[in-house]
Amino acid sequence: MYEGGIREPLIVRWPKTVKPGTTCKTPVTSTDFDPTLLQACGLDLLPAQHQDGTSFLGLLKNPDASHTREPLFWHYPHWGNQGGIPAAVRAGATTDGSSLGYLYFKIACSS
Repeated sequence: MYEGGIREPLIVRWPKTVKPGTTCKTPVTSTDFDPTLLQACGLDLLPAQHQDGTSFLGLLKNPDASHTREPLFWHYPHWGNQGGIPAAVRAGATTDGSSLGYLYFKIACSS
Protein backbone atom coordinates (compact mmCIF):
# COMPACT_ATOMS: atom_id res chain seq x y z
CA MET A 1 0.00 0.00 0.00
CA TYR A 2 1.36 3.35 -0.97
CA GLU A 3 0.48 6.84 0.24
CA GLY A 4 -1.08 7.58 -3.14
CA GLY A 5 -4.04 5.50 -2.01
CA ILE A 6 -4.46 6.87 1.50
CA ARG A 7 -3.23 10.44 1.45
CA GLU A 8 -5.29 12.18 -1.21
CA PRO A 9 -6.66 15.73 -1.17
CA LEU A 10 -10.37 16.33 -0.67
CA ILE A 11 -11.60 19.39 -2.54
CA VAL A 12 -14.90 20.90 -1.42
CA ARG A 13 -16.86 23.73 -2.99
CA TRP A 14 -19.80 24.91 -0.93
CA PRO A 15 -20.46 28.64 -1.37
CA LYS A 16 -21.33 30.56 1.80
CA THR A 17 -20.19 27.62 3.96
CA VAL A 18 -16.64 26.70 2.95
CA LYS A 19 -14.40 29.73 2.42
CA PRO A 20 -12.36 29.54 -0.80
CA GLY A 21 -8.68 28.82 -0.26
CA THR A 22 -9.01 27.34 3.22
CA THR A 23 -7.18 24.17 4.13
CA CYS A 24 -7.63 21.64 6.90
CA LYS A 25 -5.04 19.08 8.02
CA THR A 26 -7.51 16.78 9.78
CA PRO A 27 -7.83 13.51 7.86
CA VAL A 28 -11.22 12.28 6.72
CA THR A 29 -12.13 9.21 4.71
CA SER A 30 -14.93 8.13 2.38
CA THR A 31 -16.93 6.51 5.19
CA ASP A 32 -17.29 10.01 6.66
CA PHE A 33 -19.26 11.30 3.66
CA ASP A 34 -22.60 9.69 4.62
CA PRO A 35 -22.91 11.17 8.13
CA THR A 36 -21.54 14.51 6.90
CA LEU A 37 -24.07 14.81 4.08
CA LEU A 38 -26.95 13.73 6.31
CA GLN A 39 -26.01 16.34 8.91
CA ALA A 40 -25.49 19.02 6.23
CA CYS A 41 -29.03 18.36 4.95
CA GLY A 42 -30.47 18.59 8.46
CA LEU A 43 -31.39 14.90 8.52
CA ASP A 44 -31.01 12.50 11.43
CA LEU A 45 -27.85 10.42 11.52
CA LEU A 46 -28.31 6.69 10.96
CA PRO A 47 -25.50 5.13 13.03
CA ALA A 48 -26.43 1.57 12.05
CA GLN A 49 -25.73 2.51 8.42
CA HIS A 50 -22.49 4.46 8.93
CA GLN A 51 -20.83 2.84 11.93
CA ASP A 52 -17.32 3.66 10.77
CA GLY A 53 -17.91 7.22 9.63
CA THR A 54 -17.95 10.48 11.56
CA SER A 55 -19.39 13.75 10.33
CA PHE A 56 -16.81 16.36 9.37
CA LEU A 57 -19.39 19.12 8.89
CA GLY A 58 -17.78 21.07 11.73
CA LEU A 59 -14.46 21.00 9.86
CA LEU A 60 -16.10 22.30 6.69
CA LYS A 61 -17.44 25.27 8.60
CA ASN A 62 -14.27 25.78 10.68
CA PRO A 63 -11.07 23.96 9.62
CA ASP A 64 -9.62 24.48 13.10
CA ALA A 65 -12.56 22.80 14.84
CA SER A 66 -11.96 19.80 17.06
CA HIS A 67 -12.66 16.47 15.38
CA THR A 68 -12.21 13.37 17.52
CA ARG A 69 -12.23 9.98 15.87
CA GLU A 70 -11.03 6.43 16.16
CA PRO A 71 -7.95 5.37 14.16
CA LEU A 72 -8.30 5.08 10.39
CA PHE A 73 -7.64 1.69 8.80
CA TRP A 74 -6.88 0.81 5.19
CA HIS A 75 -6.56 -2.68 3.80
CA TYR A 76 -5.80 -3.66 0.24
CA PRO A 77 -6.84 -7.30 0.35
CA HIS A 78 -4.55 -8.88 -2.19
CA TRP A 79 -0.86 -9.32 -2.73
CA GLY A 80 0.06 -7.84 -6.08
CA ASN A 81 3.20 -8.54 -8.03
CA GLN A 82 4.39 -4.98 -7.25
CA GLY A 83 5.19 -5.86 -3.64
CA GLY A 84 4.35 -3.28 -1.02
CA ILE A 85 2.50 -3.48 2.25
CA PRO A 86 -1.24 -4.17 2.03
CA ALA A 87 -2.48 -2.39 5.16
CA ALA A 88 -2.03 0.81 7.16
CA VAL A 89 -3.36 2.42 10.33
CA ARG A 90 -3.42 6.12 11.07
CA ALA A 91 -3.82 7.00 14.72
CA GLY A 92 -3.06 10.44 16.12
CA ALA A 93 -0.23 12.72 15.07
CA THR A 94 3.47 12.14 14.75
CA THR A 95 5.79 13.24 17.53
CA ASP A 96 6.66 16.44 15.68
CA GLY A 97 2.97 17.43 15.71
CA SER A 98 2.36 16.90 12.01
CA SER A 99 -0.94 15.38 10.99
CA LEU A 100 0.58 12.16 9.66
CA GLY A 101 1.10 9.20 11.90
CA TYR A 102 0.93 6.06 9.81
CA LEU A 103 1.87 2.55 10.79
CA TYR A 104 2.33 0.22 7.85
CA PHE A 105 2.29 -3.46 8.47
CA LYS A 106 2.15 -6.79 6.72
CA ILE A 107 -0.56 -9.22 7.56
CA ALA A 108 0.59 -12.75 8.27
CA CYS A 109 -1.47 -15.25 6.32
CA SER A 110 -1.67 -18.95 6.91
CA SER A 111 -3.35 -21.60 4.83
